[in-house]
Amino acid sequence: RTLHQVGPNNNATYGWNRLVGNATLNGQPVSIEMLANVNYLNGGGPFFGFVTFTFADGSTLGVSMQGQSTVTTPGSTDTTFASTLGVIGGTGTYVNNAGSGTFTGSRTAALGGQVAATFDLNLTTKTGRP
Repeated sequence: RTLHQVGPNNNATYGWNRLVGNATLNGQPVSIEMLANVNYLNGGGPFFGFVTFTFADGSTLGVSMQGQSTVTTPGSTDTTFASTLGVIGGTGTYVNNAGSGTFTGSRTAALGGQVAATFDLNLTTKTGRP
């Protein structure tokens, strides 16, 4: 992560985070990499970036995200997240997929720390693609 704090009392934070984790889909492992840019004031504000899902068979699915974080307890690191997702494309099983969805999450650690997250995606098959 590369984060910069500026302004009175360092109340503004901007920069990027790389978060990685694991999940399951239909009982199969999925690796997740999130690259997120933030522009926060007093711990909350807009974020955007990209998420790559890598499935057990090696297939990948790339999505973009655009969202908002909210500090749930002023003066704490307790934060919730909500964003929209748009499918960019994929490989293998997901090579012809399109779609959209949502990401919701929360964290109690400092910015860049562990996030508990849920991704809900609705996938469709693109037509007319090679």
